[in-house]
Amino acid sequence: MSIAARLAELGIEPPTPVAPEVVAARVAFDEALRGLLRIGDDNLVRPWAWRGGGVSVRYCFYRCYELIEAATAAVEAAGAARPEGARIVGQATAATWDLHGLLLAETDAEAARAPDGDWSILQTLAHIQFGQESFSLGAAWAVHRQRAGGDVPVVPEALRQSRSGFAPAQSASLAEARRELDEALDEAAGLFATLGDEPGLRAPAMWSGFEVTVRFRLGRMASHLREHTIQVEKTLVLLGRAPSEVERMVRSLAGAYGRLAGVCVGLAPVPGVLAESVEQVRSHVREVTDLVG
Repeated sequence: MSIAARLAELGIEPPTPVAPEVVAARVAFDEALRGLLRIGDDNLVRPWAWRGGGVSVRYCFYRCYELIEAATAAVEAAGAARPEGARIVGQATAATWDLHGLLLAETDAEAARAPDGDWSILQTLAHIQFGQESFSLGAAWAVHRQRAGGDVPVVPEALRQSRSGFAPAQSASLAEARRELDEALDEAAGLFATLGDEPGLRAPAMWSGFEVTVRFRLGRMASHLREHTIQVEKTLVLLGRAPSEVERMVRSLAGAYGRLAGVCVGLAPVPGVLAESVEQVRSHVREVTDLVG
């Protein structure tokens, strides 16, 4: 069940839908990264005719990185005001794309393999998804509780019962798992991107039996992603998967895009620089993929 459906059960307004431009840029950039993955390490030294030549295919990866980082700097330099809630969700966006970059080169068969005594990658992703949804639901309820006032339980019984003994549902494929992570993040942005200090981020909440604030719960979204990204890295080592140079550069580029998408969270309308930089990257990717066949 989606976060929006769970919120409806609790009497909370659904999240604001993600802007179509954000989804379109995400899909286009993901396709560009997949194109770069098809370039083998042995093609990296081939000449690339950027501005008349003199560089190699390897530089194409770093030129794409530079374009995305320049776009990020431009958005930050514009200095548009964003609530703190948007900035926190933006940090989780960056963490999500670092994980995307790590997963892009993996197959469904690898993701389903469980080293002895450890989770498979798909099991880890199911846990991450469960955690992200829990952070959003708990934070949304805490904000609702503060705004409603009166005798409202810290954790509603409906939410407590539905989470008790719940086993996270494992996705059928890496593509599905990655899409679900994006959708959970979109819903978090739609719920919390407008939150400031009062009422909102300072609202009392609970996490693992501790008394915390909504700010803490939202901050856990990024750190939880980082925590289990490291777990996925360790799993890949156990599976004997060492990343190629191309895979390492693609992950770095994915992380750069995450930072760009992160600084765009909470901005309306979505800056055109997002789509423009993605199209520049796609143009370069088409050049080098045509070059290497």
